[in-house]
Amino acid sequence: RRGLSGALMVTGVLFLLLVPVVAFSTFAFKEASDGARFVSQTLRSDGVTGLVDRLPPPLARLAHRGLARLSGGDEGNLSASVQKQVGAQGGRAAAAVGATLSATGAFVFQAVMMLIALYFLLLQGDELVSWVDDLSPLRGGQTRELLAEFKKVSSAVILSTVITAAVQAVAALVGY
Repeated sequence: RRGLSGALMVTGVLFLLLVPVVAFSTFAFKEASDGARFVSQTLRSDGVTGLVDRLPPPLARLAHRGLARLSGGDEGNLSASVQKQVGAQGGRAAAAVGATLSATGAFVFQAVMMLIALYFLLLQGDELVSWVDDLSPLRGGQTRELLAEFKKVSSAVILSTVITAAVQAVAALVGY
């Protein structure tokens, strides 16, 4: 049942890799847009001092001192300057959001292509190895030997990484 096991493996990879990345991207995009909307609305309604007043007290004191030095006592000029800068940077923010969406779309497309290739590699991997062995300039069977050695080394590296992580987790648990 190579088809079923290949489909299950691809589905597992999909859920382990792609779903968390898409979920995190969605969350980050939503939070960034909410944050930008909050800053913009607060600047429009309360000005710079209203935005600074919403900071935690130690940061608010520091920010008020910095604003006093920048404005020289003229808060209206400072507020207008900050609002002008925020408005001017809106185009750059929109371009950054567009680039992020474009990169996310490219990533999703490449991930889907990778999953399709993985499925067919799992389904017809032996035929692919035979084809590569026939095309290889090495003696017959040498390519298979190299691939077998690569498989052993890869398995050893993955296993040693998992064991090292487990030892580190135990050491951290004992330390805590």
